[in-house]
Amino acid sequence: MNKAQKFLAMALAAAMLLITMLTGANAECVGERLYVNGMDADKVHFRSEPYMGSASLGLLYSGTEVILLSLEYGDWYYVQIGTETGYINANYLSHSQPESKAPTAYVYNPNSSWVHLRRGAGTQTQSVGRVNNNDVVYVLGELSNGWTYVQRGSQSGFMASNFLRSSANGQTGSNNGFQNGLQSNRIELRNPMLEKVGYAANGDGIFRLIAPDNGQTLFFTSMEEYPSVYQEDVNFDGAMDLVVVTARGTSNEFCAFFVRTDATYEYVQVPQLENGLCSYVLYPQQKLVLSRSNNGAAGAYHETAVFRWEGNQLKILRRSCGEMAVDRYEQNGMMISASNPQLLLLTVWDYASNPSEGTLVYENKVLLAAAQDNLTYQEAAFWQGIR
Repeated sequence: MNKAQKFLAMALAAAMLLITMLTGANAECVGERLYVNGMDADKVHFRSEPYMGSASLGLLYSGTEVILLSLEYGDWYYVQIGTETGYINANYLSHSQPESKAPTAYVYNPNSSWVHLRRGAGTQTQSVGRVNNNDVVYVLGELSNGWTYVQRGSQSGFMASNFLRSSANGQTGSNNGFQNGLQSNRIELRNPMLEKVGYAANGDGIFRLIAPDNGQTLFFTSMEEYPSVYQEDVNFDGAMDLVVVTARGTSNEFCAFFVRTDATYEYVQVPQLENGLCSYVLYPQQKLVLSRSNNGAAGAYHETAVFRWEGNQLKILRRSCGEMAVDRYEQNGMMISASNPQLLLLTVWDYASNPSEGTLVYENKVLLAAAQDNLTYQEAAFWQGIR
């Protein structure tokens, strides 16, 4: 190797050393995904400027993923969560994801049965879906502007902090509980006297349950191999009833009620819902039970129904649906029906005057891509005159 080659090699080595000193042993790239790592701390500051004394935009929990936007601030990295940007000290970011310190929270909107999950921390930012009352989310970050960065399933986004509560008893950061709706406050039976005794025609298991307090034999069907059994006063009469899980999915939990009547339990029929109550929410003051299933497209496909107790029976009041629209047209003298995946049909049915079939009180056919904006109008029609 001649002198020129040696000099070039030494210069290259010095340059690499300088890059390593400036960017760390593992040089990051703009656009790379990094993770908050507070080490001994559960959460770290997300700041407005790249220095320690700058205003804190909020706190991000260890394990939260961020996108690297810039390296040009010494020990501070300019990063992004959703559409929000800020600075985090490089010492609190890592390439590998540490154990998540994100706590859970319960969603509750006193004026609706769901809350928008938004791309940014503001009501004018795009909705990426909706999260139902009573659903559990992971809190990834708490911003100082009244918004919280959360994760629900595979989706992450922002939600107004006053729609989140820390426990199933209704405690929130901004008020001491809620008056209209109540997260199911169930007590799970740890070792229920439960046995699978056969199979139904559709393949579901047939289960025999011995009630824990009076020894009554009860039967139900369930898709679950080991169905959960709970005690809860679902009809607000002061007596503990039994709730059994008949099916579980990613977003849905179907249940059946056995209501305590004097000394015995009575199975509760659920009118108009083929699969029974789904992810139910109780409204003690109004004696209501809400059922809502998420059938896809971030909740755009759904079925929601609200019932009022009459004795130990449920009376349906209103039902709403979001489903794929069907185009019907005549061709060669025949009526053709074709599903249109680009369109969403939103309906609301009232059952006050026609309990068996219902009366259509709201209908709107919209583009699926614009579903979130139109679901608000359907929701208003659904609750009108009930609360």
